Amino acid sequence: MKSELTVLRTVAFVGGLGCALMGLVIWAYLLTRDGLPENTIEFRALWVAALMVVLPGLGLAIGAYLHAIKKRHWAVIFIVVGAAGSFIFVGLNAGFAFVYSLDKWGQILVLMDLVAVSITVATAGANLAASLSDNGRKHRHVSSPH
Repeated sequence: MKSELTVLRTVAFVGGLGCALMGLVIWAYLLTRDGLPENTIEFRALWVAALMVVLPGLGLAIGAYLHAIKKRHWAVIFIVVGAAGSFIFVGLNAGFAFVYSLDKWGQILVLMDLVAVSITVATAGANLAASLSDNGRKHRHVSSPH
């Protein structure tokens, strides 16, 4: 049981790092595809886009680190919020923009990000369920002093 938790924690942590990395890659792709902004409005729009694709992955990575490495069960909240943000901002918004503009590489990057998010959420959830059931077993087998 302990080795399964170690594998799940490792996969969740690597998936969280992958989500943060994919957010940065999508933002870098937007920079290289569209070029540097020419005016203040475009510059602000570029930073809003950066926040939309990078922050959810960063929150997910922080949650995965706290959950997998520091073994904090409450960090699953970061993972869930980051995953929701990734699905909304990256999957729906950026995904729609790349589909609408017929940008195949952008669509592939969004799909890769969503796969990393799904793997991270699934393994973190399985890890949480396994560790909570393991803690429940430990507490049930403690003998009472008579």
